[in-house]
Amino acid sequence: MTTSMGPPTCGPTTHKEGDPPTEDASARIQRSWTLSDVSGAIKHDQRRLELDREMRADPKGISFRPFAVDLESREQGMYPGLRAGLNDCLKVLGWAGYATLTTDRLPDISTSSSSDNLPTALRPDMGIYPIEHVCATSQGHSPLDARVAWAWVEVLIEVKFDPKAAPFSSRHTPRSAFLPTGRERCLNRGQLVEYATEVFNRQHRQFLFMIHFTYDCARFLRFDRSGAAVSEEFDYIACPQIIGSFLSRLSRMGRAERGYDPTATLASEEQATTFKELHTRFHPESATARGLGNAVADRWPIYLLTIDAPFSSDGAAVRRGTSPSSRHFLVGKPASQSSSLVGKVVKGFVAYDVTNQQVVFIKDSWRQDSSEVQSEYETYLQLREMTSGELYIPTLLGGGDVTFDGQRQQTTSFNELSNLIPPLAHCRLIFKEICRPLEDFTNSHELVKAVTWALVAHSKAWKQCGILHRDISIESILIYDSDDLGLPTPNGTIDSLSNWDIARSWKQIDPGGAPTYRSTSWPFISARLQEHPEKQHELADDLESFMHVLNYCALRHLPTGISSAEVAHLVQSLYDTVIQSDAGPPKGSPLKLEKVQNGTPFVKGLPGDHPMAQLLVELSELCKAHYEHAVLPEPGTYRTSCSDIFAGGLYCGAQSTLPDYDGVPVHEDALGGCNVDLPQSFPSPNPVLSPLRDHDRMVGVCMRAIRRVWPRVDKRQDAARVRPSTRGGSRLSAKRTWSESDFHSASGEVTVSPKRARSDSLSTRPRCPQRRRSGGLHV
Repeated sequence: MTTSMGPPTCGPTTHKEGDPPTEDASARIQRSWTLSDVSGAIKHDQRRLELDREMRADPKGISFRPFAVDLESREQGMYPGLRAGLNDCLKVLGWAGYATLTTDRLPDISTSSSSDNLPTALRPDMGIYPIEHVCATSQGHSPLDARVAWAWVEVLIEVKFDPKAAPFSSRHTPRSAFLPTGRERCLNRGQLVEYATEVFNRQHRQFLFMIHFTYDCARFLRFDRSGAAVSEEFDYIACPQIIGSFLSRLSRMGRAERGYDPTATLASEEQATTFKELHTRFHPESATARGLGNAVADRWPIYLLTIDAPFSSDGAAVRRGTSPSSRHFLVGKPASQSSSLVGKVVKGFVAYDVTNQQVVFIKDSWRQDSSEVQSEYETYLQLREMTSGELYIPTLLGGGDVTFDGQRQQTTSFNELSNLIPPLAHCRLIFKEICRPLEDFTNSHELVKAVTWALVAHSKAWKQCGILHRDISIESILIYDSDDLGLPTPNGTIDSLSNWDIARSWKQIDPGGAPTYRSTSWPFISARLQEHPEKQHELADDLESFMHVLNYCALRHLPTGISSAEVAHLVQSLYDTVIQSDAGPPKGSPLKLEKVQNGTPFVKGLPGDHPMAQLLVELSELCKAHYEHAVLPEPGTYRTSCSDIFAGGLYCGAQSTLPDYDGVPVHEDALGGCNVDLPQSFPSPNPVLSPLRDHDRMVGVCMRAIRRVWPRVDKRQDAARVRPSTRGGSRLSAKRTWSESDFHSASGEVTVSPKRARSDSLSTRPRCPQRRRSGGLHV
């Protein structure tokens, strides 16, 4: 997106050609049609040139006063002048009902989009809001000081006083790269992304506009799910018409043109009331009631989604060739969502199908829009068509790519770079079951049962369809309570394997590298792929992931006898570690690789006769045996030859002085020699002998474990709270740190002290985003 105030470009030059010397009637008729077409084309081109000039010109009859901004004070001293200048533009344009508000003091008091259900401390400096939806302060500040309202902000505004701290280069820092690499500048750039992410999490949007001010310069930004487009820098004080023209066009746009999803509209008061009371129709302990209760969190608007897609008419899985129809769904706060701005960024909603009057689950995501990449919708169809017997996957009722007026919703920020950055397509899938996430298992037997059922589903997909899942994690294994009340019962659960969005057939798997850089499954990716991300994803990698899922859940939720702090440390060092590399993709924990290769159990402290302890030992032995036969690249760090080591010369230590030792040192000769005879070469790896070449050994181990005697109650009630990993960035503002005490003043007003020190905890760029779950429902 580039703003230019220069003169419009000149139009094309036309050339007249003489008539041909002779022609018959048919030729004259043909020529008359040709001239008419040419005339129409010229008029069309002229119209386009007029539109181009209109877009570049100032709004007719409107002039914008220069911004009077205090550039002598620090950042907060700029706010009043910027706010007044922007509001003057809105007033001149007649954009009624909207105002620029300062929001740097008071955070949103609604529960955040993260899983902890605490208010978020994020506070953008300013924003353009619809006045009817904002909450002004009651602390005697200016009427234009307001509380952040993420659900309603129209345009985000961020301000930086010091150009040397700005996220982009400017005329004040001419030697800087466009994207400077200094720590503070990276933090401030990450801050913009964090703010945009929060807006996307709170609102149903395709894209979002932001204005960034740096001293006397400004830039426009446009965010969507593929990234951000940044305008050229301009002097907003000398040229206020640039911002005025931007706001003029924005004020004349419809909601869809301003970035909102046209298929999502605010629910009526009657619809919202129905949705808010819906959870009372179900048993309070059921997954459905808990999901619906979470969806109606305070200050999270209720929306009506309109989905035009093929839908099942009989409650069974949708079939290929089903004609599209239109259905309406009520949704509130997502049950789960990613903390990333870009990529597939899945949102999960416990929704109410208004058309069929039933509760369903909606998976909202952005998929890679390429003919070479199979959609998740198509994968579900193939799994149902090509397998026999019970499949153990969620029931897909319908859905597909999101369309409006016949057009699919796609990202557009990088259309000119589509060869390098493929566009993403918006899709929604509707599922029948409302499930519990795996970590909500009631006891260890239910945990192993759920993983075993998912393992069998994985086996059927691979053996009967040739489809490899490639995204095994705690997010992809679900527990469905089939009891009439939806309550957990010892043998009343149906477990399933979901999240097939990056599944591929064996013919489609890229031999040049595995997609290890994923948002939710990083802790569960095989140690081999984390150490060698350039290697092809294989069946054994998925099978190893099942072992990591069990280890992870056992560490966090079973009584191992170690403290919560130790558990948090173990999870961090084994699963959440990310080693960044300037030369390539990030790598995982060396400790994780060492334990898998040596067959060392990940979980210690369980009683030796606990069936879970026995199962984890057997799985570790399987993975160890696999690594003995897996063909791995030689470690590049230890390729130095002996001649290289001694290239700097030799030193003989035979005549070296020895310390005065009061004992009798025992030498090798006295012991008869202590040299250990090592084989000159190790047996060559043979993948055919690997126990993970197919599912049989692992399924057998798990099924045998299920039939053992298990404790009825063994899940810790105080599950270890794992500290948020630096993989996912931070939900803290890049401006200031905060604590829980910051939220409560003496009057009970939620506030944040403006004097807090700057936070260094924000990730400079998203790595593998932290998993977010609230209400605990996943598909």
